[in-house]
Amino acid sequence: MRKAAATRLIVAAFVGMVACSQNYSDQPADVALRERGLQAIDNSGDGGGGSPRAAEIPSAPAYQTTEGGGGERQSLGAITVVPPSEWRSVRPSSSMRKAEYEVPGADGGAGAKLAIFAGPWGSVDDNVARWEAQFSDRKRDTVRRELVVGDAGAEVAVTMVDVAGTFGGGMGGGGPQAHQRMLGAIVDLGGSFYYMKLLGPENTIAYWEEGFESFVQSIRK
Repeated sequence: MRKAAATRLIVAAFVGMVACSQNYSDQPADVALRERGLQAIDNSGDGGGGSPRAAEIPSAPAYQTTEGGGGERQSLGAITVVPPSEWRSVRPSSSMRKAEYEVPGADGGAGAKLAIFAGPWGSVDDNVARWEAQFSDRKRDTVRRELVVGDAGAEVAVTMVDVAGTFGGGMGGGGPQAHQRMLGAIVDLGGSFYYMKLLGPENTIAYWEEGFESFVQSIRK
């Protein structure tokens, strides 16, 4: 019996060595994996501190490929949106934010951020007034307009806001910053709202003005 067991161990060791020799490659790990149709796991998003605990990993949003030059349709809970493909969805910097996007800067300059909030936080007029109060040295009046977006029978009303000047800071905004501009959208879902604020340098916001308009027009319940 001992002889048979020893024989099985020798065979298993031989098989293991053959398997290892078949998988060996003198290429870098990522190249060797691609040669076998595999892809390395990217842990770069954990800040170098190892993989986050399972309880800390947020649920993955639902994505759906869309036609055209935009990105993918993304679920934000009560609504879905299609952000421009260049915008990068990131982990919200505050628990109050429903979603957050990093928006590339224009001409290699500073980028912008789109913060999205959700909840019944006062009337549309109250929020527009609060956004205006965050800016000083305004060179022009705030531009406000109303529009309706969505599929027939499931439309939603949206208040668009455009304000520029010196941004006074705020939660996560640091100190006063000159030559800033904010494009805002307040989406009325009937009793609750989504609040969208695209904030950054004036030239970057001007570059992405049409992209933000397209983003708002893509809203669906």
